[in-house]
Amino acid sequence: PEEVLALATSLRASGRRDGSIALLQALSARRPEDVRAGMQLASLQIEGGRTEDAIATLEALLATKPDTFLA
Repeated sequence: PEEVLALATSLRASGRRDGSIALLQALSARRPEDVRAGMQLASLQIEGGRTEDAIATLEALLATKPDTFLA
């Protein structure tokens, strides 16, 4: 996962948001409890105007790790 997160960050920095989103979606599907991947994915979705997708991503993350977030 660390390598995937690093690659996603690199893609994001180089303006390849779609590639970064694809990597993070795949990682989140395999590891839904990975908070860093979910948060990065939601952030990218918001940046790209995909607010509903970001909400769904955060809701799924919250469902797997409810104690991670403060209300």
